[in-house]
Amino acid sequence: MKTFKLLFVLIFLGLVSMTTLVACGDDDDDDDDDSNEITEFTCDEETCTDPDTGLIWQRAHKSGLNLEEAISYCENLNLSGYNDWWLPTISELRFLIKGCDATESGGSCGATVDCNSWECLDDSCSGCSQNSGPGPDGLYWRDEFGTSNNSTFWVPHDSSGPILGIDFSTGGILHLYSIDGGYSTRCARQFYG
Repeated sequence: MKTFKLLFVLIFLGLVSMTTLVACGDDDDDDDDDSNEITEFTCDEETCTDPDTGLIWQRAHKSGLNLEEAISYCENLNLSGYNDWWLPTISELRFLIKGCDATESGGSCGATVDCNSWECLDDSCSGCSQNSGPGPDGLYWRDEFGTSNNSTFWVPHDSSGPILGIDFSTGGILHLYSIDGGYSTRCARQFYG
């Protein structure tokens, strides 16, 4: 009778363990259930929509603009029938970083729209190895955004902290020393569906 009880307990514990493993996410059948998968964007010729944030991104970008020109470009952009585009904030643009954990949205780099000061820029904000990202030409963004000759992108500046930008060749968040530099711009808008 003891053998039967022991066998019953072992079978019961085995079933509970298997149920717990499946309920926790990754069942290791590798079609893969991990939670850090990159969500699929929905793209057309001109835009890509991020279902996680509800942001619609301009696929092509404009290069060689100073900060004032970048803001004006986005505010005046008429693309895919929409004219409510803006220059994305540091927090919004970080959603496009892929393959550099520290600077991706939610990563250890503290630079956000709510923390745009020198205290928020630490070593983790410097990015990863140059041109080693998962995107085209080793950029740290999605394939849908293609390549770029100028991989540094503007974000708005409120004059209370450092002028920031993102260099997608490293995934790094940079202090840009002047608003007059000729950097790139990719505009965003909110999806209203």
